[in-house]
Order: sequence, then C-alpha cells, then structure tokens
Amino acid sequence: MHFLLTNDDGIQSEGLWALAAALKPHGEVTVVAPLSEASATSQSITLARPLRILPYRNPLGIEAHAVDGTPADCVKLGLLRIVPRATCVVAGINRGANVGGGVFYSGTVAAAREGRLAGREAAAVSLHVIPGETPDFRPAASHAALVLARLLRGGGERVVWNLNYPARLVRTEVCVVPQDGNGLRERYDDAPGAGFVLEGTWEERPPEARTDLAMIRSGRISLTPLTVDWTDRVALDAASEILFAPGRREDA
Repeated sequence: MHFLLTNDDGIQSEGLWALAAALKPHGEVTVVAPLSEASATSQSITLARPLRILPYRNPLGIEAHAVDGTPADCVKLGLLRIVPRATCVVAGINRGANVGGGVFYSGTVAAAREGRLAGREAAAVSLHVIPGETPDFRPAASHAALVLARLLRGGGERVVWNLNYPARLVRTEVCVVPQDGNGLRERYDDAPGAGFVLEGTWEERPPEARTDLAMIRSGRISLTPLTVDWTDRVALDAASEILFAPGRREDA
C-alpha cells in the first residue's frame, strides 16, 4: 500500500506526524499537506493563483511536501504531480472530531473525498479534543493504522471512511454508525462591531441514538461510510412521479 497523507491543520500538525509514523509499518507514506492551517475549507480549490510546492524535512525521513493551498489542492497536486502511484488517500489526524453536520465543512473529510473522486481508497481520521487539554494523538494513530490497513483494501467503490476517536482511548471496539443530524452552533454577538459568529461546536440538542456524535460523546470510536454521490435516490423517483405522472400538465 502507498498512502498519500494530508490534513487541514497544516503540515506542522502533531496529529499528521503521529499518523505518518503509525502508517509506516503498513506501507509507503508520502505527506502532502497545507503549508498553514486550512480548517473548515471543505472541498474548495485554489483557482486565482499558482500554487507553490515546498519540500518539508521531517524526523521520519519520509517524502513530504507543503502546499500553500487547501487540503483538496494537496490531494490534487499529490496525485497528479508528486505521487501518482499512491493507492489510497488518508487525511488526519484532525484536531477535533468531524461528526454530524460538521462533516460538510471539514477540510479533512473533503481531502479524503477528493481522493475517492480520483479513484483511490480514502479515509479521514479525527480526534475529539477536550477544551483546555493537550491532545495525545499517538494512541488514536496506532489504532487507526491497524483499522486503515484493513479498510483500505477494496472497501467499496464510492466509500469515504470517516473514522473518529474520543479524546481518551479506553474502548478499542469500532462502532459502525451513521452520521448524526446535528449542525454547528451559531450565535449573534451583541457587542458593537461584532455581528454573527459561527462556532465549531455542536448544537445543544441531544444527538440521535447510535450515530457518530453519540459515540464520541460516550467515549467510543465511530466509523461512518460516506458516499461521494449525494443523490437522494428516493427523491429522484418521487420527483419523476410528481412532474411526469399521467394526466399532469407539464406547466402546472
């Protein structure tokens, strides 16, 4: 296996290098990550300017490059120019869980999705962080490497694996669950000149039973298979019935 490893926290992130070290025994690793933090950029790409690719020296001695762009940029450049032989794309370990509605904004999950769109096996790995505490990425990295070594071997043509770890790894069983419906919290700051604030925390309502958010809140590992095709097949058929049912006028 040849892993193209990226993230959205930037190439200096501890989570990135903890996962790089853990993946080395399972295959070749090449790092292509943003030069600086690019969190919550989703799957945006850079169109207005040329991108720079800079070599990055590291204690692991593996091939690594920093790109002054987004996580999706890193995957595109990685697969097109730097390491086209990569068989899978892994993003992480992200500082903070990517569950519920936060998945749609995550640069980490988006980088994995970019890899899947390019025809590679793909996964995103994230670690829940407790405010005020310094996270230890190593336990999650060691466990994730074992999980990924099994998942990224023909795990489905359209699947992006979203793997999330609690802040403290006590239980090692992996709970395969759907994405929660919770979104990110938002508030309006009444201070002069402040305005509307989006926060990277979850809404106050309780999570749905046995979802990614519920697992993280209960201190368990969650694994959610995501698809790159967002088409709602049920709504697709329903729309055809509504629009083209016998006797219904097209201009109604």
